[in-house]
Amino acid sequence: MREIKDLILLEKVGIVLLTMAYESDEELNENEVRILVTELNNMIFNSGLEDTEYADLTFSSDEHSELNCLETMIGYFKAFQGTDKAIPFAKALASSIKDEIAPFNDEFKAWLSNLLVTIAKADGVVTKNEIDWVFGLASDFGLPKLNMSDFDDEGVDYMLEKSDIEPFTVNKGESSLDVTEELEEEETNTDSLGCRDFGDKETNKQAQKYMYMYGGPVLTGEQFTARVPDFFSKIVEACPIWDKDEMERICGFIERYKVIPVLRSSKFGYVPEEFLQFEKQIWWLVPYIGWDNGGNMIASWMFIDKNGFHVAHPSDNEHTHVFPWAQLNKLKLDAMGPEGQEEALMRLTLVCDQGELWFVEYVAPGKGSYLSVIQSIFKVYKKTIEESADAPCWYHGAGGEGYYVFEKPEDLLNESIWKNVEPEDASFYGYKGNVGPHL
Repeated sequence: MREIKDLILLEKVGIVLLTMAYESDEELNENEVRILVTELNNMIFNSGLEDTEYADLTFSSDEHSELNCLETMIGYFKAFQGTDKAIPFAKALASSIKDEIAPFNDEFKAWLSNLLVTIAKADGVVTKNEIDWVFGLASDFGLPKLNMSDFDDEGVDYMLEKSDIEPFTVNKGESSLDVTEELEEEETNTDSLGCRDFGDKETNKQAQKYMYMYGGPVLTGEQFTARVPDFFSKIVEACPIWDKDEMERICGFIERYKVIPVLRSSKFGYVPEEFLQFEKQIWWLVPYIGWDNGGNMIASWMFIDKNGFHVAHPSDNEHTHVFPWAQLNKLKLDAMGPEGQEEALMRLTLVCDQGELWFVEYVAPGKGSYLSVIQSIFKVYKKTIEESADAPCWYHGAGGEGYYVFEKPEDLLNESIWKNVEPEDASFYGYKGNVGPHL
């Protein structure tokens, strides 16, 4: 079985669609597998691959094939089947597929769209969950937007007939499940994502986009209770999905120039001013993150300030100071994703004398971790925390750090801003000890 980095395109497609077939109803139907193998084989021999080094890469059970696609596809599917790593792994592959097929012609993309729908119809029943998977993967693959009429496309019927499956209609009340009316009824319902109902279809739709944008498939399940504030759209505006190298640059600036970023202070800054009802300054905001509330999984925003960690709790528009810096003994950031995609899931653990609190973040392939910035801020702020332990106030600057209020996200990538920030004068706060070096 080949390593993940060596997978060819059609193997990636096979793994993702097997995952969809199983995860959408926790069952892998014989028809689903037969259609998938048939179509992947057809694509190999209709795409010119038979004239290349991949001539023997058929999806067959031939053990003597130099590189057996079927073995590789099934092997990776079984390795993750039914685990909490299956969906993140499939999403990571989907992102890779999107990049790979971007320059492909419309014929291939139409084939892939039809294959998604055909797999959903293969067992004779189309559920709401399967429809969500089809629409979601079409978007992840960068395919043209699908709608319900695509479930009755002639190309889909042809794929079913080739595998001796009787075609059926989804949208006209003639199928095993007429989903059209069900979709209308559920458009305002966010229960499947653990989110409250905002009372109108459009707001519910935007709330779901917010949760999936930052939480991906990991933090948008029934195991998490979502805390989505009324001002969630402002969080989206303020929190870009940073590329990995961009986030690494931000972390590097923080540590190199010993500067703590401030994203909101009074009328200055760029994160939603609604956060000022909770604290006077916001240093760093994580737009959507999972955390453990005594065994109950919560997903919400999280920010840090001079005092520590804050989350949305006990309700969507309320705030709790959940962990103070003063109690922190150790901070750990670990990559917890599946093999080959470890950074798809980042976990920040805060350790104190009473135990620990963890936060988990979904990170899309090639993107940066918001939690990584908190780790960098802690490195810079650590001496100030220690020196202020028994003091009546914070001795800001005791560690040689400076502070700067950023007016827009792109300013975080401007190195000239960071390098010109002066350290805070710790003596202003009554500090009489030795100040740490600034650079």
